[in-house]
Amino acid sequence: MFESYMFLHNKLFEKYGVEFHVYDGIYSKKHDHEGYWELFMIIDGKALHNYSDTPFEVGVNYVQLMRPKDVHSFRSLGVPCRHLSISFDKNIVKSMLDAVDAELYRKIIEYPGAVAAEFSDGEREAVLAKLKEYTLMPEAKNHSISIELKFMFLSILEKLYTALFPENTGFPAVVGEAINFMQTHYQESISVGDICANLGCTHITLLRQFKQHTGQTVIGYLLDLKLEKAFSLLVSTDRKVIDVCNAVGIYSVSYFNKKFKEKYGFSPTKLKHG
Repeated sequence: MFESYMFLHNKLFEKYGVEFHVYDGIYSKKHDHEGYWELFMIIDGKALHNYSDTPFEVGVNYVQLMRPKDVHSFRSLGVPCRHLSISFDKNIVKSMLDAVDAELYRKIIEYPGAVAAEFSDGEREAVLAKLKEYTLMPEAKNHSISIELKFMFLSILEKLYTALFPENTGFPAVVGEAINFMQTHYQESISVGDICANLGCTHITLLRQFKQHTGQTVIGYLLDLKLEKAFSLLVSTDRKVIDVCNAVGIYSVSYFNKKFKEKYGFSPTKLKHG
């Protein structure tokens, strides 16, 4: 089944700076990734991964982010091994990380060990299902696929970051509860007052702590959440822009179009029709 994941034919990397494929075998030549970053996940079997001249066994669900200057190779352990690879141009990665946190790129680059973690079977299967879905899309959807891959990259990186820097990932209860409430009710037209009423806290407490611990305002976070959900609906369904707009609790199409273009650099209509 994994042969269908070979996705070099649409030349995503040349045009969009990203590509993915499944490598069926062992790549024993020591190499770095100058010019690009590679995110790999072991999806079948096991191998001896030689990273920075230190060999260690890796098996199914092992995930590692290879930075441009990281050096590695794989050696056989006598069993078949397959790994999924998603690669990004180095400039695209920097711009993505800078957009999340001005310090994130530096932290990841300067981290002294392997940027790696173990995923669950469910997390692995979710990633593979998404990629198989992309291979079935027509070439006209390549722009949309490249953006979806960026979201996937950031989602996987969030888990890696949590494993590496657990001291930086905890939120006060009021912030975590506010995020959970927004993720559950993003389809509605909710206000800061609605969130505070649900949590039983004051505006000042929520606004101050949310900004301090996330770097975003409550309204800014909620809008980003709505736009990300809208993006997913536009890519994965045939729903019209106005229907998607209403589905995420934004009831002005002109406002939706404006904010969507500010966030992604193109209109919802362009995303829909390529």
